[in-house]
Amino acid sequence: MNAWLSPQENSNGTPTQRQLDGLKRLRGIARVPNKSEAVTSKEEAEKLYGSD
Repeated sequence: MNAWLSPQENSNGTPTQRQLDGLKRLRGIARVPNKSEAVTSKEEAEKLYGSD
């Protein structure tokens, strides 16, 4: 059982407003990098961050 859910909320299957608000808050805290920010090659990484 999920700690976020009461038994009534858990049996429904659709998110409650309380759950949606919690997810919105967490989404604001978490930072998931955009795919366009991903470094895809060693050369690109060295250009951005320098080589050691």
